[in-house]
Amino acid sequence: MNDEMSAEERDILDRFEKGGLRSAADVEQEIEVARKAAHNTFNKTGGGKVVMAGDLRNVFISHIHEDDDGLPRLKDLVARHGMTCRDASITAGKFNSATNEDYIKYGILKPRIEWAGVLVVYVSPDTKNSDWVNWEIECAHREGKRIVGVWEWGAKDCELPEALERYGDAVVGWNGESIIDAINGNANEWRKPDGSEWDYRAIKRYACR
Repeated sequence: MNDEMSAEERDILDRFEKGGLRSAADVEQEIEVARKAAHNTFNKTGGGKVVMAGDLRNVFISHIHEDDDGLPRLKDLVARHGMTCRDASITAGKFNSATNEDYIKYGILKPRIEWAGVLVVYVSPDTKNSDWVNWEIECAHREGKRIVGVWEWGAKDCELPEALERYGDAVVGWNGESIIDAINGNANEWRKPDGSEWDYRAIKRYACR
């Protein structure tokens, strides 16, 4: 099972961004049709029963482009613990020709955040300085999405993006089981990179609501 969106799903999102589909509901409907078609084709060709690889979750990984290389490592980590994450986030080199900020936010990023069930924030020392990451978190909050912070591999204590402190549901270290529990809503803990409890952040977070 590929840990990215399928080619068909990316095509559907691209058509939405270009105005070919009218709403996020249209996107979901098209994706469901594509999945059923793929399932039927698989069965007709003698493939037999489709077996999903553990948990399958649609996510948007909010990050700075300097951390692009960390995203495959994050998805590999949760995959080893039984969860396949299909990531709709944008990495460097995609849509570089887009210059209009409103178009980038509402024509490209927002539909992908709407598609995802969970926004995962990849936290590194410079993440806090990104206006784009803070906007993506705020957008996910407005859409009622679960928001989970994950410290990058080998991270030391550093400041979190302000929007994550305000709207985050959980912050966890580089531990596959902890990340999966946070994504699935089975844990709302706030942890330091080493996995120890972070009472100060939890108290500050609730005071900001």
